Amino acid sequence: MFASMRNASRKFDGVSLFAVPVAALVCVAIAATQVWAANSIWQDSNDASIWGVGVGTTGDAARAAGELDCKSRGGTDCNHRITRVDTLGWGAIAQDNSGHSGITWEKASRKKAKKQAKKTCKNAGGTNCKVVRTFYDPYSV
Repeated sequence: MFASMRNASRKFDGVSLFAVPVAALVCVAIAATQVWAANSIWQDSNDASIWGVGVGTTGDAARAAGELDCKSRGGTDCNHRITRVDTLGWGAIAQDNSGHSGITWEKASRKKAKKQAKKTCKNAGGTNCKVVRTFYDPYSV
């Protein structure tokens, strides 16, 4: 009788009560080590061919890096275009001579990112779209 009571106190609906806190700790440990990335795109308003790309573990870090990258490439009036959080993989920016552009994220390869950016540029009305930047999220896990 005592043995069956001891077993009953250790299990609830067929699940070991010891396993529940262990599983919870494992989930917390995985969540704590998960690093998500953010990408931020900037463009100079005086010279539309100047693009800045920032990558960071937070949106703020990516925005700061993107603005700095735009300025380091000669941008004098860098403007924030877009920031995405929780991105993984390759991205690219394509542009034509008229200023039409296409941006893509989260591609499995650099080649796929470039192809999609050109397609997005063309869909936005661009003709003869060329890839002007590629970037990779180093925080991908």
